[in-house]
Amino acid sequence: MGWRISLLPLLEQYWQCGDPARRTPCWLRALKRLRKRGEPRPLRLGPLHMDVHGDNIVRTASGLRLIDWEYAGDGDIALELAAVWVSDESQHQQLVSTYAQRAHIEPDVFVATSQTMATLDNDAEGGVV
Repeated sequence: MGWRISLLPLLEQYWQCGDPARRTPCWLRALKRLRKRGEPRPLRLGPLHMDVHGDNIVRTASGLRLIDWEYAGDGDIALELAAVWVSDESQHQQLVSTYAQRAHIEPDVFVATSQTMATLDNDAEGGVV
């Protein structure tokens, strides 16, 4: 795709452009922690959609397709999974397990990396995904 998605610049942009009421101390701590530690080592780089939700999934004769790729770029595949919100924990576990299996990644490693990304994202969003 050509555009590398990095977590720190993305979260810093959210901080700058976000509603001041959502700029929580928790978010600021997460940014400072990420600046100090650096981003987690990528599990695997690949194309990311970064806006996966029901309105961007269409059914075609050949199966389900993602549309609306305006936020897409290249990055850690764990970031894509962390950006997908699933309300039911058992569905989330199934999503992670299936994704890891199809990507030929050790499930425990994939889960740990995805959880790290999700934690950073949750902290930045003030605990709201």
